[in-house]
Amino acid sequence: MTDRYAVIGNPIGHSKSPLIHGTFARDTHQDLEYGLIEAPVDGFVAAVAAFRAAGGRGMNVTTPFKVEAFALADEKLPRAQLAGAANALKFEGGRIVADNFKGGAELGFALGDPDIAVLPHPLNRKHGRAPQLHLWGLEVHRRRELGQHPLLLVVGTSEVEYKNLLAHYHALCTRLGPLPPPRVVNVDHGGQRFLLFALDRRPRRGRCTTPAMAWIDRPAVNVRVDASFSVSGWAFKDGIGLAGVDVLLDGKPVSRARYGLDNAGPARYWPESTDPHHPDVGFSAQVDASSVRPGRHWLGLRLHGSDGSIEDWSEIPVTTGR
Repeated sequence: MTDRYAVIGNPIGHSKSPLIHGTFARDTHQDLEYGLIEAPVDGFVAAVAAFRAAGGRGMNVTTPFKVEAFALADEKLPRAQLAGAANALKFEGGRIVADNFKGGAELGFALGDPDIAVLPHPLNRKHGRAPQLHLWGLEVHRRRELGQHPLLLVVGTSEVEYKNLLAHYHALCTRLGPLPPPRVVNVDHGGQRFLLFALDRRPRRGRCTTPAMAWIDRPAVNVRVDASFSVSGWAFKDGIGLAGVDVLLDGKPVSRARYGLDNAGPARYWPESTDPHHPDVGFSAQVDASSVRPGRHWLGLRLHGSDGSIEDWSEIPVTTGR
């Protein structure tokens, strides 16, 4: 039976939550639907009642209804009591760890678990969440604080500035040990990107291994390309390096890139990088797009790690045809 959830607010049409939750549910094989409810400013209670009567199991709450949501709830968790407001209503373990408050809150809502641990993250400090997390006992700094059982680590990469992403990965290694190959969930062509890591009972040993980093230098975003066009850029993976790069068009492989070309730029920009292949981390490929319909398409990369891992990179739009 499909579980029904929604986000309620006013206005709400701008929200990306249905897209994010829908993609995450599909990629993690959960049977749920997640919608938008724009309630009248004076109609919050009635809108909640109607959603519950239609079989809704819970909802996220955003502006301007968080105080009303708190008042409506029969049971108020300690965190809501401290705030005097609520951003989620529920109608009815391996433990999960998130790397920022937003990710932890969204996972907690989807799974009905208010105690998902959260790692230190720049956004937590920026938005004043770090003291709250500490007060609630949800911020953790080391693997041993989480107990000796399997963990799921969820990392939202699009919430870290790209220039700081490698340092963020290294900080995760310091706290949790070398990272295993991730499962990648790309939402909106990678506009929102999540990495899921299955962590063993005990930290792995050895050098820090991180998710791959990549960039498409050519073609540029939103350009028109010929029926046959060149793709070039760079890609690396700290700790073990990459074995190869495929070029994707609309999610399907269309060319095996020539990987290992000289490109010293990434190592100059990220001198802390430990990919053993530097400076030979460039790639180039030729794509035959003569058989695809003219119009907008999505160009991406599939990165093959030397450990057998596979990560699909965020896509960029290009236009084919004249």
